[in-house]
Amino acid sequence: MKMSFRWYGTGNDTISLSDIKQIPGVEEIVWALHNKMPGEVWEKSEIQAVKDELDEYGFGMSVVESVNVHDDIKTAGPDRDKYIENYIQTIRNLSEFGVKVICYNFMPVFDWTRTDLFHPLPDGSTALFYEKSKIKQDPEEMAEYILRECKGFTMPGWEPERMAGLKDLLRSIKKSIRKHFGRT
Repeated sequence: MKMSFRWYGTGNDTISLSDIKQIPGVEEIVWALHNKMPGEVWEKSEIQAVKDELDEYGFGMSVVESVNVHDDIKTAGPDRDKYIENYIQTIRNLSEFGVKVICYNFMPVFDWTRTDLFHPLPDGSTALFYEKSKIKQDPEEMAEYILRECKGFTMPGWEPERMAGLKDLLRSIKKSIRKHFGRT
């Protein structure tokens, strides 16, 4: 087992690799390409750029998070096979750089949900936080609330382009549920 630290990348994280290097025992960085939309192939040149950045500080990169599964795969949409092939190619590309663990989720609609990205803790630090009472049954209302509370912070799976198609995605999910399970 290797001690790892989740890093959101240059330009996305206020914590630098230099800061992380000061934490005793950290050998690996859990990283992602946050500029990639679900379904896009993670190109070798993009992965190499992250490797070069991590190598400068002596960090490994065997764990990657947020290789998002495209919604057409989740809902058996018309471009499902294309996006499956793209995902396979991304896995192949990552394997060439020693990536052994790929974290993803298969949740429909949202990559992940938190109601507070900066919840204060007693020691003065902050943490991600989820409070069920703040989330309603309506996914659109939930998305509006979270986006408003995040104050412009973009999270994987919550890209503005993706959120713009939320209503279409929800219709697609309901259609897929009816088709496969006979209910909504």
